[in-house]
Amino acid sequence: SGGFRPHWFPPYSWRAMLAFGKLYRQNTNGFVNKNGVPNPSHDDYGWVKNSFTTQGYGLAGTYFLFPNLQGRASYEHGIRVPSSTELFGNMDALTGNATLKPEKSENLNLGFIYSPSFSNTHFLTVDVAALYRYSRDFIRPQIVKSNRLATNTNLRDVNNKGIEGTIRYRYKNKLNIGFNISYQDLRNQ
Repeated sequence: SGGFRPHWFPPYSWRAMLAFGKLYRQNTNGFVNKNGVPNPSHDDYGWVKNSFTTQGYGLAGTYFLFPNLQGRASYEHGIRVPSSTELFGNMDALTGNATLKPEKSENLNLGFIYSPSFSNTHFLTVDVAALYRYSRDFIRPQIVKSNRLATNTNLRDVNNKGIEGTIRYRYKNKLNIGFNISYQDLRNQ
């Protein structure tokens, strides 16, 4: 990862600009209940193999519009690799799905942080942000009606739009009070 600060902006303007990349590789080879039946016999089990290689990357930056008002933005092509419990189950109410694909998402975040200074005694921070996330192969649990067990599956497309806000007040180092509110509109497409 790396960053830069353009020389033509005032010194307080750019605080961080970061680009990053990640490479993921997963090989799965599991002996699982392929038929998904409760109380499986030996014939219901079999070997399942799955593998993938994929990459994630992103860019993030913050910019001070004024000394006490900071804007921030980030973009990420994010990856969520299936966990071992999602792939192989938990030997109880969750059966494994060794053929799960990685969850891929396009994430965009925009926000502002306002931190006025009153004195060396009272500190206030107001943080407001908006987010947009578009996910492909979203990993979620699903109930199998025939045996009332759950398994994980990939959904094709999921959109998530949201906003959140935080207000924090601090009096010296003796009292901290905070309030947060979030709203998300998560929809299966």
